[in-house]
Amino acid sequence: MNKGAERLKYIEEYYFSKKLREVKDLINNGAPIINMGIGSPDLDPPVSVVNSIKESLKHKNAHQYQSYKGINDLRLEISNFYSRFYNIKLNAEGLAIEVAKKLEIIGILAVEMFLTSENEILVNEVAPRPHNSYHFSIEGSYTSQFEQLLRSILDMPLGSTKIIEAAVMVNLVGEKGSNGPVIYKNFDQIIGLEGVNPHIYGKFETRFNRKMGHVTVINENIDKAKELAKEIKETIIITSEK
Repeated sequence: MNKGAERLKYIEEYYFSKKLREVKDLINNGAPIINMGIGSPDLDPPVSVVNSIKESLKHKNAHQYQSYKGINDLRLEISNFYSRFYNIKLNAEGLAIEVAKKLEIIGILAVEMFLTSENEILVNEVAPRPHNSYHFSIEGSYTSQFEQLLRSILDMPLGSTKIIEAAVMVNLVGEKGSNGPVIYKNFDQIIGLEGVNPHIYGKFETRFNRKMGHVTVINENIDKAKELAKEIKETIIITSEK
């Protein structure tokens, strides 16, 4: 368990309920509050709201319940993390939209990017079609990229692209030395696991590193999803007849 999660264990439950009441009061008074789901905020909260909360936490008498020692630092760390993450996300979205507009795309456009160690975003490739990087949307999103493509070209209302639960996808590729009619091994070991969704592309022959399918793992806990995805990657073998 990370330090942040360990600290949260000791925060009184009334601390959060009081803050929720304060937020509701702010909303009722017309404050520009943005809903932030735990672990997946929609956007950066307004700077004024963040500053107000940070300032109130500096004073012991700002609320009637004693806060956990170190909560100020914890909140600041969380605020800084989300600020960095979602500034990057918003910059990436803006860049993708700019590319799509310049190409005058009708349908969907996958824009693959790299993030440098200096937080610079670089466009690597674009694809005017469903893309491998978002195949997890079949199970992980309210509207998959395939359905969204049809909605867009048929001039239907676009569906929600929000993620339902944490999703991790692993590609299934041909083993080293494989070259010929494909043989799938060990699928019986994963097919019954909860949240595991294998997809085979129906290719009759495989070769080294040829993509033959993918598996999407759905779990409310992203760390568990990653762990299971790693196990699946090590379990499934795609080879060929000798």
